[in-house]
Amino acid sequence: MVIIRGGWSIGQQVGSTRGFVRLFLPHRESLPTRLQTLFKPHGLAAEDIVYLNLAVPHAFCLGFWRPRIWLTSGLVKLLTDEELAAVLAHEAYHYQRRDPLRLLISRALKAAFFFLPLVSDLAKSAELQQEVAADRSAIAHLGDDLPLLCALQKLITQDTKGASLPSATFNPFNVTEARLRRLIYPSQSAPFSWQTWFANWAINLGVVVILSSIGLLSTQPVVEHREIGACVVEDVAGHLQTQPSLPGMPSFHRATN
Repeated sequence: MVIIRGGWSIGQQVGSTRGFVRLFLPHRESLPTRLQTLFKPHGLAAEDIVYLNLAVPHAFCLGFWRPRIWLTSGLVKLLTDEELAAVLAHEAYHYQRRDPLRLLISRALKAAFFFLPLVSDLAKSAELQQEVAADRSAIAHLGDDLPLLCALQKLITQDTKGASLPSATFNPFNVTEARLRRLIYPSQSAPFSWQTWFANWAINLGVVVILSSIGLLSTQPVVEHREIGACVVEDVAGHLQTQPSLPGMPSFHRATN
């Protein structure tokens, strides 16, 4: 079951991602002059960026073996050069680390081990850490966190729903509360909850024990019942009452008074 669910998740993600590429890649347009001067410091080539003439402001990194950075004209028009440079630096980090492939594996494990709450928590944490690490890389590249924060602030008021397929695997430049909290308060980390930690491990341990018990019982040999041969019973009158037995089986005799 675990292998089936994991394989199904991978197949679904890969199929949806390919469908997204087939749908939107033909609408690719040449890069505007602004972008051509901004992506070169990251070692990117023009073919590594997909520019779409769409009004919805969106940016993401998509592709497993050969990822690309996808940008829309709505995002380019919305942001200033510094803010756009911050977004490119963020997505370039995902591009260089092949984060979409990492995300594919993380989501597959989450689907395969759905019965273990800890695996789901680790998958969500890993996805958030990818975004936080990309943010830090962008801030280090620019030497300032203000352009990235301004870009996120502008995207808060924008409706980016429907800009992508939900099941496609990519690293979107989305605004989340946890991500903003990490940027605004970098020295503060989320409080550690011992109750949550023990609850997760207790649930995981219980599931493992149950599955192990079922597996152990399934490996036990089936106990065959002993077959009893013919019983010879002597009643009070001295008559013998015999029940037939199978060939080779002994007969049992019980005297009754």
